Amino acid sequence: MPVVLWAKTAAGPNLAFIKSFGKALKTWKDVIQQNFLRKHHKPHVQQTFEIPQIDAKERCLFKPSIIHKGTNNLQSRIFRSLFARTTSRSLASELRRKSALKLTASSGRSFRNVSIMSLIGVTLGLDVSTVIDDGAEKMMSEMREKFQDFTFEPEPVQKLPNALKDLDINLKSIASGCEGAVYKAKLKDEAEPASAAGDKEFNLAVKAVFNYGAESNSCSILRALEREIVPLRAEGCQAEALNELGNRVNRLPAHPNIVDMPGIFVDDMLVTEEGLRDFPAAMPQRVDRERCFGRNKTLYLVMKRRNTHLRDYLAHNSVPMATRCLMLAQLLEGVSHLQKHGIAHRDLKTDNILVDVSDTGGTPRLEICDFGCCLAEENKNLLVPYPSKDLYLGGNSWLMAPELVTAQPGPNSFLDYRKSDLWAVGAIAYEILGADNPFYPSKSQEVQQLRNVDYSEDDLPALPDDVPEPIQKVVLSLLSRNPNKRPSASAAIAVIHLSNAKRDSSKHLNVFEKKNAVNRSLKKSTPHIFMTRVRESLNWILVESLSLLCQLTFSQNSETWDMDLAMKFLFLSQVSYADLREASKFF
Repeated sequence: MPVVLWAKTAAGPNLAFIKSFGKALKTWKDVIQQNFLRKHHKPHVQQTFEIPQIDAKERCLFKPSIIHKGTNNLQSRIFRSLFARTTSRSLASELRRKSALKLTASSGRSFRNVSIMSLIGVTLGLDVSTVIDDGAEKMMSEMREKFQDFTFEPEPVQKLPNALKDLDINLKSIASGCEGAVYKAKLKDEAEPASAAGDKEFNLAVKAVFNYGAESNSCSILRALEREIVPLRAEGCQAEALNELGNRVNRLPAHPNIVDMPGIFVDDMLVTEEGLRDFPAAMPQRVDRERCFGRNKTLYLVMKRRNTHLRDYLAHNSVPMATRCLMLAQLLEGVSHLQKHGIAHRDLKTDNILVDVSDTGGTPRLEICDFGCCLAEENKNLLVPYPSKDLYLGGNSWLMAPELVTAQPGPNSFLDYRKSDLWAVGAIAYEILGADNPFYPSKSQEVQQLRNVDYSEDDLPALPDDVPEPIQKVVLSLLSRNPNKRPSASAAIAVIHLSNAKRDSSKHLNVFEKKNAVNRSLKKSTPHIFMTRVRESLNWILVESLSLLCQLTFSQNSETWDMDLAMKFLFLSQVSYADLREASKFF
């Protein structure tokens, strides 16, 4: 569709802007065309952008077809022309002005890959009431396609260990449970003894999985413990492991909120004084046949070392509510990624969520770990036949969804794991947001613990008062007994981001909320009020997507991303108009 025709269709009553916008668009087009003609012989180039600057330097990889150099003057000229034209004092207008100020201050690289449709919609002060649902989804689809050139890639390990002899390991475990013990480690440096290395140099975490039943050979161990290696990358596998695991490797693509597992290997079980004292049954039988039941060899998982677990982080840190909300969004992002690839974790709890904090502070990064109890079948539909009670249901019984604990086995019975992890997220959200988990044993005898078998949704305790109301609603909705009434992970993520947007723009949104409050008191909830919320949300998403695309396009290679920006990228690269409508119901 020609640009002018598209603009006339989308802009509706804003057609008065088209004449002045056309001049700015012509200026932009001429400048870019001249720049393109000068540079079109340049070969394809890959540009990398670092996201959270923590211990591991994960990156978003941007792969444009052609890279052009720009100047600060060019950037200023474009953005002053395109963003300044507005006669409204609306929220969307204010967001555009703020975006212009932020973007004109950054250094320029290129403008060719900025979405023209987003530019038109934002610049005209798009009245999205004139855009029907299909049109809105088309625009958001174009936005998501623009982000498809950006992919998350973890920083590779310089050299992957193939055996215990390749590592210096601190024999005091940093975590242990019924399935394994985790030790901090580093690649062995012949020039430096392990005793001389500082704590930060132990940048790896190596998990020794407890092997109670598999024969002491690589093939048997890999078959028996294949759930543990769901996040594994193919480049971290030895040839023998690749042949054994087949298509299970790379089953789960890399994601900022999933544990980074670059490699694995099979070796002798690590026998330590701590192991003999604290988990003797996992030690090899040859050590002590009366107390030990483990096998001689086991599986070792090589991971990036993080600061702590979520439970310890929440217990020992004073965390602002805005940060807590973004941490909840990260957990939902991780679960959403699992669902998209047909995986249910089945053992979500704060001990199985890693936390890493940048030296410069800011929002900590969450990673879901410990996949030993996960469901990762080939059919990916997350429905499992339930013929008898002998079937394994999953890990943490306290946080098992009600549709699982109340299921009755039979010839036509199934276990539904499609939204079971979301229910666990709803329970964990209480802890993230500063309250006690209502499904754990009570710390106070005055408060009765809820049971996932028979709790009533009306008995769910209130969240702290400083939790934004939409987020309170979405958490309670995640804990619905009926899985069909739970929101999708992507819609719950949208609620958190939109709630943060309202908080950040409180000056303008307070007026909007007061107006809605009056309307609600007079008419309760009407389609008009609902569509007003959808329009405000869509305007914010259009502005933020343009801002982020420009930042990615103009950023220098050395520019680092904090976790807040990485979360915004993940959200905008996946959100749909259906998610937006579902999220708007919580406001």
